[in-house]
Amino acid sequence: MNICPFPYFSAPNYEPQDGLLVPVPSFCKVKFRPKCKIYYQDISSKPGVHVCPYGFSSFVYKENDLNLIISCILITSHYDKKKLKSCSSNEDYLFKVPLPYVKMLAARTLILQNVLASQDRDLQETSSQNQRHQKFINSTIHEIRALNAEIISQSEKLSVTLDKFIASSERHLFDRACYLQKNIFATSSLISMRLNAYDFHENPNLVTGETPKDIPIYKKFDKISHCLHVHAREKDSRILFEGTCHATIRGYNVFEMLPFLLLDNALKFSPPDKKIHVTFFEKSPNLTITIASYGPSLARGEEQKIFETGYRGKNARDISTGSGLGLSLAQQVCNVHNITISARSDENLKSNGKYMFLVTLEFDPETLKFLISA
Repeated sequence: MNICPFPYFSAPNYEPQDGLLVPVPSFCKVKFRPKCKIYYQDISSKPGVHVCPYGFSSFVYKENDLNLIISCILITSHYDKKKLKSCSSNEDYLFKVPLPYVKMLAARTLILQNVLASQDRDLQETSSQNQRHQKFINSTIHEIRALNAEIISQSEKLSVTLDKFIASSERHLFDRACYLQKNIFATSSLISMRLNAYDFHENPNLVTGETPKDIPIYKKFDKISHCLHVHAREKDSRILFEGTCHATIRGYNVFEMLPFLLLDNALKFSPPDKKIHVTFFEKSPNLTITIASYGPSLARGEEQKIFETGYRGKNARDISTGSGLGLSLAQQVCNVHNITISARSDENLKSNGKYMFLVTLEFDPETLKFLISA
């Protein structure tokens, strides 16, 4: 945005720009020659007043890393009348401006330009954040709608099954009703998880306002696996646990999001009929958990990038839609609980074009308490 009142140069190599109040003289517009460029390149690093090859005044103002060249005007006592005669034109009115006034306007112009540039950067960052938030909201709403549709479907089936059971009192109908009820509860729990993820994404600082408590780690993973049972069944997949875990972690309610985000992500990218393995390596005072599933391989250098907000792996973009926020939220949950999270692809383990994708959680021993010594 042009806020300089006098003609100025956005860069020494470019032609002069009209000022907000004073235009570039017609001579300078038509006759901007190679020696003009050489002149402006030469003075660009020399603060102060100068006279151009055609008699016009120039003023270079520098403030830290900022630089402003005002030119094509007449600064009192700093121009060449003889040279100007060949540049005169009836179309132009050449202003004579005192040097102190030019200095003051140059300083104010740079200050305003710096403020506007800062505001522009802030607006761009705000716009970028809004785009990320909107993408996350759209993704969350899409998933909640899908889950709600599942609840409606399961509820209708439950209603029909109960009607048949009341009419016949057959045991298998009762078992079917119980099964549907569990599916409805699990799907409803997933909706809560999605909403909790949204809350945490919008304001992660709310977590630290809670009072820390001892959280059973295995039970949280087990609960989430049950909640994801319907989703896993649709993909003809299973979540299998290996090893034991008797540890609790001193943390916050948001910890429950960690197994949800990791297992949901594994199911999302895992091909049909592929198992997801959750392995607990416990040896007091240490605990490591690994989630292994088949999925798209990581490109070189993506091991850390996939935990950045909005980033989606190059090989994952064509497989499943998403906001690219799942693993970044998992990283934030880990940060709150002093857990180190890492990911890698094992190129030695491959099936139908998919690589074994491994996510590892390493817990800080200071945050753990073991109910049974391991």
